[in-house]
Amino acid sequence: MAPKVRKNFLKGKPKASPVTDSERDDLIQKVNKLTSTWRTRLSNWKCQHQSSHGKITLVSDCCGYGSELIALRLLGLQKRIHLAMATEVDGAKVDLHEAVSRACGINTSSTVMADMFERDLDSAPQADIYVAGYPCPSFSKLGRKKGTKDRRGLVTLKGLEFIAFTRPKMVLLEQVATLLHKSNARLWQFIQKTFRILNYQMIFQVLNTKHFGVPQSRPRVYIIAIVQECAQGRQLEMPPARKSHPDLHQFLDKNKIGKETLNLPNYEEKIGPSLWTKGYIVDVGSSPKFQHALTNCCPCLTYTRLKEGGYYIPKLRRRVRCEEAARLQGVPAKVLAAMRTTELPPRSVDAALGDAMSINVLMLTLRRGLGVAGLTDMGPKHDWWLRCPSESCHQLSDNLFDKYG
Repeated sequence: MAPKVRKNFLKGKPKASPVTDSERDDLIQKVNKLTSTWRTRLSNWKCQHQSSHGKITLVSDCCGYGSELIALRLLGLQKRIHLAMATEVDGAKVDLHEAVSRACGINTSSTVMADMFERDLDSAPQADIYVAGYPCPSFSKLGRKKGTKDRRGLVTLKGLEFIAFTRPKMVLLEQVATLLHKSNARLWQFIQKTFRILNYQMIFQVLNTKHFGVPQSRPRVYIIAIVQECAQGRQLEMPPARKSHPDLHQFLDKNKIGKETLNLPNYEEKIGPSLWTKGYIVDVGSSPKFQHALTNCCPCLTYTRLKEGGYYIPKLRRRVRCEEAARLQGVPAKVLAAMRTTELPPRSVDAALGDAMSINVLMLTLRRGLGVAGLTDMGPKHDWWLRCPSESCHQLSDNLFDKYG
């Protein structure tokens, strides 16, 4: 990435800032106007089943370190991907994204890196796939619950503006499950209305990372939408949960024993003596209200807690390592190694892992959306995270990375 492009994004993690009612209303009106006029501005897609050939143009908003690039690599699609545009304002993640794209064999030399609030829509590319994991603090139970009243929440409306302006063949969005809560009902109804008017087939469901071969409790709402002319009668469906689940121990470095013994009265009361003898990961940075005891499962990994080293393994008397956090997000070891070559402050990689989409769920949802959109002919045999034996799930990302190298 050219320095003149990169320098505008080395700002650090964006902070919440208030949004005026007029600013939010103006953006809603823009989206409404774009959705109502799409038939006069845009032509229907001419969709021909591409099977295993042809470029797939990708646009990614709030791209982070590039979870979707990793997922596409593990599906064997890296040679077909053209990343036309990506947006990210966290400078550390921009550096990590560059490292991940190189590791995954995806050429980003012509990629336009932009700020969602500053990009020129008139020059925006039309995308086969649009992927976004918008900031969650404005909607999360642990955040300020400001919704679209702060700039991080307004990002969702900016994403809808891009969708309405360009109408990608396939859209894949991820957000915290509280997006579906009644407190966000107005925004959720607006999202559904936008896809309906743009003539998309859309489905959504809360999917938890732990149900798909990676023992981390990370419930997120996933939205898949395909333009009707490309779906051609094919129906979208969400992946079913696995019937068997891997052991958390397999994702941990059990031979790494520490010497840090913490005072954990709240967890000891909930779990008992087995807290120190069985495989638990506990969040020691949260308040007692949010200190939940999960059996054979890691609690949801977050940016803040990973940055401060707030996850602890009592049996091993130490904190969760970056390598373990990566496995619990489905990131291959070779990709993590590439991320760690960047010259960033300590724990920058750890923190970014907590902000990312889980690779296992991304692969399952992408496979389905790409098939219905006619962009690939991958069938159920590519549902690796459903087919993999439980005892091998901890190695699956590494094996697939090497398989499609």
